[in-house]
Amino acid sequence: MEAISEHTTLDRARSGQLPITASQQSPWREVGTRTRVPCVNPLSLIPSEDPVQPNRLSDKLLSFLCRVDRGSLCLEALEFRPFRFHLCVGGMSLLPKSDLIHIREVWNDNLEQEFELIRAIVDDYPYIAMDTEFPGVVLRPVGSFKSLNDYHYQTLRDNVNLLKLIQLGLTFSDEKGNLPTCGTDKCCIWQFNFREFDLNEDVFASDSIELLKQCGIAFRKNNEKGVDARQFGELLMSSGIVLNDSVYWVTFHSGYDFGYVLKLLTCQDLPNTQAEFFKLINMYFPMLYDIKHLVKFCNSLHGGLNKLAELLEVERVGICHQAGSDSLLTSCTFRKLKDNFFSGSLEKYAGVLYGLGVENGQSTQST
Repeated sequence: MEAISEHTTLDRARSGQLPITASQQSPWREVGTRTRVPCVNPLSLIPSEDPVQPNRLSDKLLSFLCRVDRGSLCLEALEFRPFRFHLCVGGMSLLPKSDLIHIREVWNDNLEQEFELIRAIVDDYPYIAMDTEFPGVVLRPVGSFKSLNDYHYQTLRDNVNLLKLIQLGLTFSDEKGNLPTCGTDKCCIWQFNFREFDLNEDVFASDSIELLKQCGIAFRKNNEKGVDARQFGELLMSSGIVLNDSVYWVTFHSGYDFGYVLKLLTCQDLPNTQAEFFKLINMYFPMLYDIKHLVKFCNSLHGGLNKLAELLEVERVGICHQAGSDSLLTSCTFRKLKDNFFSGSLEKYAGVLYGLGVENGQSTQST
């Protein structure tokens, strides 16, 4: 028996058996009643003379029926079926990219039902990636400030207090990066659409709103069917995902994200000082990670979320600048970053929001 090598061709795989000696560890896992797919890097199945990129492998992969025969593991080609990669948990998943992802749109008429699902899964899927969409930045404070971080906070505070949240996305995952299915055949992501922002009455940054329009956000539908922010805050408070030190919030450059959510939870404007702001953050979100902060400790990584995902070869599912898709990209990027650049606990990096709370390497959260 000969082992699969990098020179095994796809034609050979389709037409014959590809034996692996019994001494080798099986690199296969079952994903259905009969079909098994490899949980190792499938690039090893592609001949070296036919190099491909991960996002081009949809026409290169086979699914196999696996059987054990007299001490040898034989791989019998079952069918040629296109796969698309969804890079999520420490490498490549062979699940179809978008077919198994369901971004659950949440409106006022299904808000309570969706929170019932969230309450049921939070204990098993305690990593929560969050993203928000809001009307941009319209104010810049003037005067003197103690530090650049203080200026950043006052800018955040003034804008969050004035403006209204448009969309919020949540992606739940477990320690290994698995996503909840909630009794369905697809992984569930949540996208909450809020009703309060009104294009005809509210202040906004024109470039931000134009971008959101181009990305498919329907502002009139939000006004007519969107979630009531006060009711959302009440359900969020009792959901088990805040005020819970067993939950890990995962974000990217997320001062504004947490600012808007705090405003919903407290039904009040953000506090005057950064120290008071972080007291609230530490109470409602006791364990949080900001990927933008983590990247500072990773050589060769830089840029915004889309650029970082590209560098880490994480592929987007859904539409850019919609909160559900962005939260999923945040979740998968965090997992890839953690697995490839950090070993052990990330706890020492927790609690820092990029651009806030740290001056000259020292935390100012309690000062």
